[in-house]
Amino acid sequence: MKLQLKRIRKEKKLSQTQLANMVGANLRTIGAWERGETMMSIEQLCRCCEILGATPNEMTGWYIEHPEDAPGTAAGADPYEGELVECYRAATAEGRANILGNARGQRELSLKTAERSVNETGIEEMSA
Repeated sequence: MKLQLKRIRKEKKLSQTQLANMVGANLRTIGAWERGETMMSIEQLCRCCEILGATPNEMTGWYIEHPEDAPGTAAGADPYEGELVECYRAATAEGRANILGNARGQRELSLKTAERSVNETGIEEMSA
């Protein structure tokens, strides 16, 4: 397992000092985690994941070692789902709100369309 802290931190455009302040650790500790010299606790891992908008699987490199487990790659999975999750996780707070708003809007549109179809035909259509 190779911790992905440095890569994810840089993707979020945070310095080690900024992350250290947010996590409540010192700068040397962040550097040691990134170099693999020391391992963070579960609590620290969860805190870093929360701050960086990542999952423990992403942070620990699980999907790198086990790409078949990545979101949207399971047998029968919609490939767009994985991309949507990736986009959401990489987005800023404002971007996440926009993505969520768009998804909710599309859900409502789909429900209304299905309801209209039932009302017009009197038969509920099965969707795949």
